[in-house]
Amino acid sequence: MYFYLKETKSKSKTLILFKYKNKKDKRFVYSTKVSIFPKDWDFKTKFVKSIRGRTDLHIIAKKINVFLTFFELLLSNYELKDIKLTHEILTNEFKHKFENEKTILTVIDWFDILIKEKKDLKTKTHQKYTTAKNCLIKFEKSTNKQLTFETFTDFTAYIKYVSDVLKYNDNTLSRHLRFIKTFLNWAYKKKLHDIRDFSTLTSKSYETDHVALTKAQVIELYNYDFKNDRLQKVIDVFLIGCFTGQRFSDFSIFDKIDYNEHYISTRQKKTKVKVVIPVDANIMLKTLLYKYDFDLPTITPQNFNPYLREAVSKLESFQHKVKKTSYRSGKPNVLVCDFWEMIASHTARRTFITLTLEQGWTYKEVMQVSGITDIRTLMKYDKVSKDRLSEKTKKIWS
Repeated sequence: MYFYLKETKSKSKTLILFKYKNKKDKRFVYSTKVSIFPKDWDFKTKFVKSIRGRTDLHIIAKKINVFLTFFELLLSNYELKDIKLTHEILTNEFKHKFENEKTILTVIDWFDILIKEKKDLKTKTHQKYTTAKNCLIKFEKSTNKQLTFETFTDFTAYIKYVSDVLKYNDNTLSRHLRFIKTFLNWAYKKKLHDIRDFSTLTSKSYETDHVALTKAQVIELYNYDFKNDRLQKVIDVFLIGCFTGQRFSDFSIFDKIDYNEHYISTRQKKTKVKVVIPVDANIMLKTLLYKYDFDLPTITPQNFNPYLREAVSKLESFQHKVKKTSYRSGKPNVLVCDFWEMIASHTARRTFITLTLEQGWTYKEVMQVSGITDIRTLMKYDKVSKDRLSEKTKKIWS
């Protein structure tokens, strides 16, 4: 950081400007509103000349030193908070200090800083943080006052707004509040507020009505001729998910070089967990992998689910009616829809887990293939079928 003159060759007084340049941010320039003749400026030291008897220059030096001292204090404070001193922060801080404007950083400003700090986030997670920030923006507008850490203390009012006005169901609200808590915990560590109890910032979540395919439905999909290259590719990729238990983001991990002695041994892209996937034991899986030489078709997340539902809606076994229940403020909302409308990319992983457990696989075996490391997570995926319950009951009472 340093001072410089706005007009170096001016014959009249010119403004003294303060400049700071961060390599990863645009330069910050601020006018001190103090003027000086260029002949009284030392261009080497970038400061006011020290001339005996020139009280006016001493006063000028004292005035601009205020800016330097303030900047050094800011730099020290933000380093203690482990926050990068960005152009946006400097602008607000300098305006607040020297222009007597109430432009302190708001909750929204700090949320932007958090998002910038998390620049390595995957696109989907980044979008979720942005969505959370947008909810705060809407809430702020509804209150007609700036949202600061001093005013954002009534979490009950915020939850009511997101639920009643933004129409979030309880499960979506619960996930949303986790991002808000992450932000508030981050801010607490930065010493931006002193709230430690977020017990009121919560919403009960309910088990969702996700579905899994039966073995018969999987085989039917495999044998069905869609007579459409686009739909056939999405079904092939979906079936590979059903046969391997991998999540959608991990379909790209399939590489022929990892195929050895009847199975694939590789690490998942998202979690880096090592998985072992039997191939030769499932002729349908092996056929599909060789069909694409282990290089699966690339389908964007935005297109995958619409294409998948378009494809499965053609089969009669996917057209029966099912109930889909969601909750808002604890009140159930039951929607009747076709079974095919419930199908999504994640149905493949859920189908694999459900079918393998029905066939007697142990949890450890399922976890080895699917890459799931927490048994509680695995149990959430297991959709116990009516036939499975019926068979178990027969073994007890028949």
